Amino acid sequence: MFPLDYTCINVAIQPFLFVVFCCAVLWIIKCTNYGRLTGPLCFPVVGHLPFFIYHPEQTLARWQQTYGNVYTIRLGSWETVVVNGFKAISEAAKRPDDTFSSRPPFLTQRALRNLNFGEESLIISPFDISFVRHQKLTSSALRFFMKTSFDSTQNIVADEANKLARRLLHKCLSSEHDVDVADDIQLAVGTISFKIFFGNDSTEETEMNIKKIIQTTNDVIRISGVGNLVEVMPWLEYVLPLKVSEYIHNLQRIANIRDQQIAAHICTFDENHIRDVIDAMYTLESDSSDGFNQRNAGMCSQSKLLCTIQDFIGGGFETSTALMIWLVKYMAAYPDVQKRVQDEIGIGRNISYKDRTKLPYTEAVLHEVMRVSCVLPFALPHYTTKDTQLLGRLIKRDTVIIFNLHSVAFDKDLWGDPETFRPERFLTADGVDRGKCSLVPAFGFGRRKCIGENLVRMVIFVLFSTLLQKCSFTHEGGDINFEPVANLVYRPKPFRVSVKKRI
Repeated sequence: MFPLDYTCINVAIQPFLFVVFCCAVLWIIKCTNYGRLTGPLCFPVVGHLPFFIYHPEQTLARWQQTYGNVYTIRLGSWETVVVNGFKAISEAAKRPDDTFSSRPPFLTQRALRNLNFGEESLIISPFDISFVRHQKLTSSALRFFMKTSFDSTQNIVADEANKLARRLLHKCLSSEHDVDVADDIQLAVGTISFKIFFGNDSTEETEMNIKKIIQTTNDVIRISGVGNLVEVMPWLEYVLPLKVSEYIHNLQRIANIRDQQIAAHICTFDENHIRDVIDAMYTLESDSSDGFNQRNAGMCSQSKLLCTIQDFIGGGFETSTALMIWLVKYMAAYPDVQKRVQDEIGIGRNISYKDRTKLPYTEAVLHEVMRVSCVLPFALPHYTTKDTQLLGRLIKRDTVIIFNLHSVAFDKDLWGDPETFRPERFLTADGVDRGKCSLVPAFGFGRRKCIGENLVRMVIFVLFSTLLQKCSFTHEGGDINFEPVANLVYRPKPFRVSVKKRI
């Protein structure tokens, strides 16, 4: 027998023991982190903000591939959970206990509270019983307005669509070159919004106020960029006081216009003649059809309802503008699609929102552009009201939640070929596939989805259909770049088209 060489044995088993040790450590880490969220490494102080300077939707998509549909990041001072994909977002947004339905206490929330005389903004208010009552009353007011002023509102949209068509045709004819349509579309949408909320008056003061709102909206977007840094790093309020002051000043400018219009409406109010959304909200105190009149609303005062006007202007104006610009761009890029829409619409008749059942391809195109453009790729931040779980992952109370709506718009499980522009995906043998249309994330999901969705849908449908009835858009400069400009709202990069009158 040979004597055993323990030294050789020790040397031989050391690599094996090292592998076993590493596996044990990894197993312990896995057990320790079971149910906890993971995410990418970040920088001190600023967290992951440097990763969001350019095209944050692409960054979040890469992280989704690595960390799954629910992962954690840090936005400045705030621990944040990103929720991706329709299944996860739908589960969170539609929770019966509204765990994900609050809003974080950011700068804008505080600024609007001051501008609204202590009242909370509907869009960014925290979730409580006051918000629930406010939301129900506002929904009632919008339904009442749509019921009493539907035809007159459609006439406003159609009238501005015709003006837009004439303006674009004249502009293109005068320049003898392709033209940029963005400013003209913004003016049309701004005018429609103003007249729906404040009344269909055509005065110099009205035109001046519309231009003020447009300029102020552009200034807010310019200041905020992809996101207002002061929201997530509140200490910057003391480092960049001028920027914060400029931001609040722009919010104040819109509030001043709103307050002037409300004061004028109170003096001329007639409950038998509802002129606009302000009148609809003002008359709500005597309208108890939904059981939420002013007397039993309790905490939801009339001033709370009226301050909602600023929410509508801030929340719907720029998104509608961006969507209309995208629609024109896609029509110029896909002439066959444009021609099919125009053939379906026809020439010489007024388009009504009720016609959408007779214009299935037109409606399919609208939904497909809403999907691929995804003008609002991230819903306004949510905020958890208690400790909870999502897809088996623990999420603490007072955590900022980002619903990545872009991940829904390009979810392969939903769309199959999400990168392809294909309006036919929304059509069936019987018309439009309503179930598939409801998956387009343009208006969000759950408790905090856009409260003015029906109004916006009507405006976009009538505006787009009427414009395509009058004009054709072509682009002769080669392929069109569909890369968006990353901002609070995603617009297309500047482009030029030729505008010709339909014969």
